[in-house]
Amino acid sequence: MTVMALLHSFRGELPNDRVELYQWTVDLLLRRWESRHVGEKGILESLDMPGLKMTDLEAGFHAVAFDIHAGSGSGDGAGEIREGDLRQRLAPFLNDSWDKAGEFVKYVHDRAGLLIRHKKAAYTFPHRTFQEFLAACHLVGMDDYPTQSARLLCENPDRWRIVYILAAGYAARTHRLSAAIGSIDALFSHCKDQDACHGRPMDHLAAIAGEALLEIGLVGVRREPTGRRRLKKVRQWLLAAMANDAHLAAPDRVAAGNVLSLLGDPRFSRAQYFLPGDVNLGFVDIPAGTFQMGSDKQADPSANDDELPRHPVVLSDYQIARYPVTVAQYRMFATATGRALDSDWLADNQYDNHPVVEVTWHDAMAYCAWLTAKLFVKGTIALPTEAQWERAARGADGRVYLWGDEKIDPVKANYLATGISSTSPVGCFPKGASANGLFDLSGNVWEWCQDWYGKYPRKTGPDPTGPSDGSYRVLRGGAWYNPAEFCRAAFRYWLDPGYRFQFFGFRLVCLPGQPGEPGK
Repeated sequence: MTVMALLHSFRGELPNDRVELYQWTVDLLLRRWESRHVGEKGILESLDMPGLKMTDLEAGFHAVAFDIHAGSGSGDGAGEIREGDLRQRLAPFLNDSWDKAGEFVKYVHDRAGLLIRHKKAAYTFPHRTFQEFLAACHLVGMDDYPTQSARLLCENPDRWRIVYILAAGYAARTHRLSAAIGSIDALFSHCKDQDACHGRPMDHLAAIAGEALLEIGLVGVRREPTGRRRLKKVRQWLLAAMANDAHLAAPDRVAAGNVLSLLGDPRFSRAQYFLPGDVNLGFVDIPAGTFQMGSDKQADPSANDDELPRHPVVLSDYQIARYPVTVAQYRMFATATGRALDSDWLADNQYDNHPVVEVTWHDAMAYCAWLTAKLFVKGTIALPTEAQWERAARGADGRVYLWGDEKIDPVKANYLATGISSTSPVGCFPKGASANGLFDLSGNVWEWCQDWYGKYPRKTGPDPTGPSDGSYRVLRGGAWYNPAEFCRAAFRYWLDPGYRFQFFGFRLVCLPGQPGEPGK
């Protein structure tokens, strides 16, 4: 906060992004701090070397940071350099003068505060982020910057990730946009060589490539034909990473999906209210027929009493959404209808391709009515009945989970044991999908259903809708914070329909009428 206040005092404004923040901060400390000390000589005046420019000193400082970073570990702390090595590295930028290098070190330590004497005869940066930014500046100054940045990242992603990203942003802000985009090209080329990536699949770098594009700035990226092509390519790369559960752990797939959200998820079409862009707008056919609803404690000892008895239910054909309703879909509705989105909603709904949360049953019903009016001349978008939801989640064969009877694990769903501790981008768990392409019916978010909560009847007619009244509405599916048993397809939960939490969302069904039929 102190640095931000100083920057505002000197410049009259605040930086727009972190590259600008670091650049302005270093500039403030090296160039302008002396103006706060009346009567003291500035660094150039103190060194008294004809022809020496501040850019020469900066270049030396960048080189030092790069060397320190190259020799440091991959943790959070800054590396260190012995005073003798530091002066030796700076001397070539000061006419090979050992003494002048010592004066510069003293200034940077005593006056600018960009170096800290960590222990006797050794220095370190005040924070690793300064080290990473200054190393990025040196990297951009290399003649073969794009190739070198890709090589370093592939060799040690943990060490060079932030440097690679900051270098792309710094290059773009110093009129080297083509080189910044070229670093993405070089990464693609380098990753094709598994030896260069030390046997790691290239998908583990997809999120880093996306973050680099964000650091460059999407306005600049889209301005260049090459940038637009790279943006499209990185989006596809991120989609592949999200689906690569054979090589990427769930947190890495989620990270890829989060970056994809910020770049614009190509699975969804703004022209179609951010529904999936396929011909059926993401709705999947569920054929008419009979299935066994509820549980049998002999077959499933973990079954709860309110899942009993297991009973046959006849359903007409319907369609159910491949994914839960996303943040982007719901936000479009809220904007169009003037629905207020409070601070809790905004805090818990930061990524467009995550399932929307912080919605009540009434909110979900209002969204369904709005989307029905937008899509159909005839036909209805609705919340699924409890029977429709369970039929979609367990199939006609009465499986325990969406994917079958195999136990849930962190590869298949976002639940407590997965360790994500939040919602995840829809579709991040392909091994937990159904054969007909439904995702996230176990875990991620609880999903509101139409029905009032009540005991199951012994017999039902076709297309049951639950009790005629009640106090609580049904939710299904479990969420990111729940243990495994809550994510079974037959598990039932209920709550006041006016409640909303950071793990309550909903999914749509489409009743007779084809999605995409234009409304009036």
